Amino acid sequence: MGLFNKKKEIEANFIKLNEVESFAESTFKETGLYSRYLKIVEELNYHKEKIAQYNEVIISREFDKRIIQDKDYFKKSAQKVNSLIKEFLEEMTPVNSVLKIVEFSENSIELMEEFEQKVSVPLKHLEDVMPKLLDRINLKIKSISDMLAEFIKYSQNEKVQALGKIKILLNEYYELEDQKNELKNSRIPLLDELTQVSMMKDRVSARLENLKNKRNMIEVVKLMKERDEKEIALLEQSSIIRVNLSYINELIKNKEIKDYFSEIIQSNEILSKENYEKIKNKLNETEFENKPKIVTKINSLESKFYELHEEHYQVIRRLRDNMTYMSIKEQEDSFNLWTKKFNELRDKVKEIDDKISDMSLDFIIQKLNKELQKISVNAVVE
Repeated sequence: MGLFNKKKEIEANFIKLNEVESFAESTFKETGLYSRYLKIVEELNYHKEKIAQYNEVIISREFDKRIIQDKDYFKKSAQKVNSLIKEFLEEMTPVNSVLKIVEFSENSIELMEEFEQKVSVPLKHLEDVMPKLLDRINLKIKSISDMLAEFIKYSQNEKVQALGKIKILLNEYYELEDQKNELKNSRIPLLDELTQVSMMKDRVSARLENLKNKRNMIEVVKLMKERDEKEIALLEQSSIIRVNLSYINELIKNKEIKDYFSEIIQSNEILSKENYEKIKNKLNETEFENKPKIVTKINSLESKFYELHEEHYQVIRRLRDNMTYMSIKEQEDSFNLWTKKFNELRDKVKEIDDKISDMSLDFIIQKLNKELQKISVNAVVE
């Protein structure tokens, strides 16, 4: 008995991505839902044909002969109605692809509302000269509206909704695939440039190390170490000044002064003597709370700041008197430029890689399978 109760496993029907649309179309057309769709389309087309026939009568010569008074006025209204109905009938064309049924039904609501709003006034102008014809036209407009309501109701079916979602997901997939390919293509020249920059950086680095390893470099290396230490000390002192300045900036109301100080505060470089003097001058010119106490605090940092600047200058001056150092300095500047360029390119490549990794085509395929299986339970996209 156990053998007979065991459920038979459903064999998966693997479908290639480029075959999904045709598979969904053909599978749906084998269902009773498609027959119902064709009946709705047939009835809608019937009402469209009828209103198209009535529409031709509006601008016929026979009708024109019947108008005795205000001929131009009524003729313009008749032409307007004729034009609006023609335009409406062209746009209100049921789709050939069943994957677009949901899209058509959603668009038809807006299209119908817009048409009824535009045509109501010129139709009303013609009520006195063609009441019977207008009754027929209005009746057919209502019939089309009723059929569209039937269309919308039909499109709410789970399988029909699945068709619409399949179409959307396929578009999403191909759009995302194109975006990924564009990003991958934009990555190639960056990688080529990054390789070249890396090679140049390594060459300059090798030349720099070679210069530093020469016998007459002992004194220069010692001075360079001292230079670096002075720069670190200057940077630390600059940071202390910026921290104090950030507290002061909270008390300042003048926007121009605040913006000026904000730019200095946000910098990570060594503060120059010129900027320090400008800071003092701006503070002396500006009114804010506890000004005397705060200005005294900033001034107290001055002597240490200038002392470090002078020490740094003296080391640099001694280094500049050394020809070997000047060669090293040239290589150092070159190395720093190539390193900066390398980091910029690496960051650009990383940014592209992050974008690519966030684009999940597999996630779209998962959603596509979910919708496809509402139409065919064993369908799986490869």
